[in-house]
Amino acid sequence: KVSTGVGVVALAAQRRWRPVCTALAVTAVVAGLAALVLPGQWELWWHFTLRHRDAGQLYFPARAALAVAVAAFAGRRRKPWLLPIALILAQPVAEWMSLTMLAAVPRLAREQAAP
Repeated sequence: KVSTGVGVVALAAQRRWRPVCTALAVTAVVAGLAALVLPGQWELWWHFTLRHRDAGQLYFPARAALAVAVAAFAGRRRKPWLLPIALILAQPVAEWMSLTMLAAVPRLAREQAAP
């Protein structure tokens, strides 16, 4: 899942290195095992991710770059309510169902506002 990297970017922006290293290590182990078990699937996944584009959809690499920028800003400024927006941008295939993540925004904004 590409979108889970959004959390790592936010943690790095906060300079929380232990959770960043943990997340990267777990990701490397899982990705490595997946590559060993189904090596051809990685090539297919990259091909799909970089070439898939529905009508009216912003090209995935552009959305991913925007997602990284939003996540870094959210982490640095301690604005967790922006993370669901970054997650939606980081979806390789944008779908209406992805918008359900916006349901978290009001709660995250309230928690940030609480003393």
